[in-house]
Amino acid sequence: MDDKERRSALANFLRRRRARLNPAEIGLPLWGQRRTPGLRREEVAMLSGIGVTWYTWLEQGRDVKASEDLLERLSKVLRLNEDERQVLFILAGYPAPKDAPEPLEAVSPQLQALLEALDPCPAHIRNQRWDILAWNKAESYLVTDWGSLPVSERNGALNYFNNARMQQQLPGWEIGGRETVAHIRMDYAQSQNDQAFSRLIQRLHQNEDFARWWPQYEVQPDSTGPQEFYHPHIGEFLFDRLIVKIEQHPVLTLRALLPVAGTNGKEKLNQLWQHMNDQGNTNA
Repeated sequence: MDDKERRSALANFLRRRRARLNPAEIGLPLWGQRRTPGLRREEVAMLSGIGVTWYTWLEQGRDVKASEDLLERLSKVLRLNEDERQVLFILAGYPAPKDAPEPLEAVSPQLQALLEALDPCPAHIRNQRWDILAWNKAESYLVTDWGSLPVSERNGALNYFNNARMQQQLPGWEIGGRETVAHIRMDYAQSQNDQAFSRLIQRLHQNEDFARWWPQYEVQPDSTGPQEFYHPHIGEFLFDRLIVKIEQHPVLTLRALLPVAGTNGKEKLNQLWQHMNDQGNTNA
């Protein structure tokens, strides 16, 4: 994102975080009638030890530079968690905590072999822009046949919001969709100079759900955990979502869906794998 877009994002981020605070929880008296929820600008400025005009400029997206000390004070007043604090610093024009390498466009033969060794568990490798760079047969059969898509469409975010098959496979898609938007915003904030990422965000805004949730400015890193899944051949079952960073390439993550221990997920997955091999293709 360019400087103008960054300042606008910072302004919206601050307004959203200010609006979610309860004055009583901060210890402020409930004097006067409040036309909008949350703290007033004057209250944030007072608690942060800065001038109201200066803080107003930040919320207006003006070309001003906040010091790191001021940002630390704001993060405490606005009660930001660690992920939100990082986003605040990045949107204020400070470097990401770690240098962000350029997104890779391909993976090594060794990583491809690792994916294939995970069959029949679906797995893929993606970069920080959500581009799907490599996958195994189980991923093609169970999730999405990435190889059948043009390279420009092999993107996890695009398919989450625009792929009807993927939406049918995910019970509770809307809840997951809100979380996915928060994950995308976190990754986008850490990729300030990636113009391809900016173009991806523009494309995603063509989806009504994404366009409705994006302005809420929620940020959240992706995480492991349970993932409900549905497939027409075996019905619903539960996966454990595994996310592993590739040490040699920090911008890459390997993502796999593993059967949950103590359930019949492994048996169902083996049944599906056998069905796939009997069919002799990966296009279920």
